[in-house]
Amino acid sequence: YGVFLLKSMPGRQTWLIEIIVKSVIGIQLLIYLGFGVKLYKDFFREKSTAICGELKLYINGVQTFAISFVVLMLLLISHRFIHEIGDSLSSTLFVLALLILNIGLAYFGIRFDDNELYNCDLTPPLMPLETQNIVAAEAAIKTGVAEKKYQSSCLCDDLKEELIASLLHVMKEQEPYTNSRVRIDDIAELVGTNTKYLSQLINEHFGKNFHVFLNDYRCTKVVKLFHDQNFDDYSIEGIAETCGFNSRSTFVASFKRFSGKLPSEYRNSIQVKSKR
Repeated sequence: YGVFLLKSMPGRQTWLIEIIVKSVIGIQLLIYLGFGVKLYKDFFREKSTAICGELKLYINGVQTFAISFVVLMLLLISHRFIHEIGDSLSSTLFVLALLILNIGLAYFGIRFDDNELYNCDLTPPLMPLETQNIVAAEAAIKTGVAEKKYQSSCLCDDLKEELIASLLHVMKEQEPYTNSRVRIDDIAELVGTNTKYLSQLINEHFGKNFHVFLNDYRCTKVVKLFHDQNFDDYSIEGIAETCGFNSRSTFVASFKRFSGKLPSEYRNSIQVKSKR
């Protein structure tokens, strides 16, 4: 492109600066594109076996933006050649194509929400724990690791207890987890702290990350509604949505890890017991 400018505009006083600037920008874009492709491949190499539907949707969105960006760059470069040739019809078609592309990107950007990442549980379903001793041992290990991780934290024990009590109160009384779009920022605001401290509290006190903590509350609510006769006519998916799940795959994986059974198995066992 720089060579083209050099040949087509030798008489302009700023031609050299324009060539240098635009060439540097072009090289920079190529470097970014190369690094982006590398990160994309590395991610799929590591996560391909544990990727959920929401994250696939997010990645597909990123891929769409990347492809659209490349198309936009090609249109811009081709327009330069078309403009120099003087083809007004081609220039008009370019403007229309560019307008359609930008409207499409804007529409997709407004509709697309990266909240799926927060609700995406990549933790593989675990086998049911056989004894309470194993649960206690694993919790102790997780707590020890968390304490070591947050040794430099400014949270004192009294403040931790106060925030934990506030967190438990919020989760019980306000049930923010029933909102499928709730984020850690929202709950931190309700508790009266920041996201860093809230994440530390959940990790240290409960031995979980935020997403598992949230989905466990949702699963507890699901179990409660499974026992409620007022929800007998609700489908399993309907109950899951009522409790804050917005993805069937995430719900099934979380519930299996939480209870050791599939949602359908758990509900059927309740119905069998109620008929006896």
